[in-house]
Amino acid sequence: MRSPSPKWETNIPKLPIDYGSPSGRVAEVNGMLHVGYGDRMFQFKKGAWEGEENHLPEIQDIGSVCECEGKGYVMDIKDRDRCSSIYEWKSETRDLELLTKIPDEYQLKNRSAIGHNGNIYLVGGMRSVKEGFLFSDRVDCFDINKGEWKPIKKIKNARWDCSLAVIDDKMFVGGGLGAWNSVECFSMEKQEFIDIKPTTKDRCQLSSWNGKLVATGGWGDIGEWESSNCVEKYDELSGYWLPLPSINEGRKGHGACTTKDNQLF
Repeated sequence: MRSPSPKWETNIPKLPIDYGSPSGRVAEVNGMLHVGYGDRMFQFKKGAWEGEENHLPEIQDIGSVCECEGKGYVMDIKDRDRCSSIYEWKSETRDLELLTKIPDEYQLKNRSAIGHNGNIYLVGGMRSVKEGFLFSDRVDCFDINKGEWKPIKKIKNARWDCSLAVIDDKMFVGGGLGAWNSVECFSMEKQEFIDIKPTTKDRCQLSSWNGKLVATGGWGDIGEWESSNCVEKYDELSGYWLPLPSINEGRKGHGACTTKDNQLF
């Protein structure tokens, strides 16, 4: 979708997978759209997807793909969706280099990851079976340059498998199991979370597009299971979500990201 006249295009080939949930596994790295699935990384290059036969031996299951200062990063999940390690992704050679092992206390199930300003943030998640499948309000930060982990301010609504977006020095956390259509904004300057108006749909995907927070898809009407084709942007002045042209096909559990040429996928 391009500015100033938003229009959804459908001429992109489908991913060569039968079924999957790309939520949190889509990012632009080195000018190419990347999608992680299982132990493979797909790159959209010259109008086609590459990577169908390229399995990554280091990876058991890709949990998140994110970009930070021009580099790509992959979070691996092991032991029934428990986050384990973060790797730097070398897109030109299609190779991985271990960046850090995630400390035991941060290894929750189904955490979401995003990169910003030299840091990788892990948000939410779920505690172990022994602890009763409790949703987590943790937010933890890895400083790439210093190689250090530290916990930061907790989110107000515990959630797992949530959606993340960054605009300027604000991180937005939306949806996820346990929090549904609620959205929180984290100010890097003030180091605090505040609630903003919920999205229209449950568990939609957040993205930064044209300097605005955009929500796509989700779970139909609140409390229903149908996939939604809803697209809306958050207007900070009014505090309301405003409609944008709907995507052509309803979807949920999908991934979303904006490329450097201001296209929203």
